[in-house]
Amino acid sequence: MPPRLLAAKSEHGYTDDPGKALPEEPEAISAAEQRSLTRDADRRAQARRLADWEACRATISRELKTMSTLYALLDAPDVSGDLRAMRRYLERADKRVRTAG
Repeated sequence: MPPRLLAAKSEHGYTDDPGKALPEEPEAISAAEQRSLTRDADRRAQARRLADWEACRATISRELKTMSTLYALLDAPDVSGDLRAMRRYLERADKRVRTAG
C-alpha cells in the first residue's frame, strides 16, 4: 500500500509522493481508519447529546411537578389541565427523539 502523506499544498489533501508531501511529516492514518475514527466520534457525540437531552427532560419534568404543587397552593385559575398537557407534550417529544436514534 502506498504511503498516505499530507500534501505540502493543503488544497491537495494527501499524496503518496514524498516529494509533494510536507517535509518531516509522519505518514497519515489510512482512509479506512480515519472513517472508523470519525464514526466512533460521531457515535460518542450523539450519546453526549442524548445524555444532555435526558438531563434537560428530567429538569423540565421536575419543574412541572413543582409547578403542580405550587399551583395547588395558589389562589389562581385552574391550570392543572395545562400542566398535564405540557407533560404529555414532553413525553411525546421524548418518545420521538428516542425513536429517531
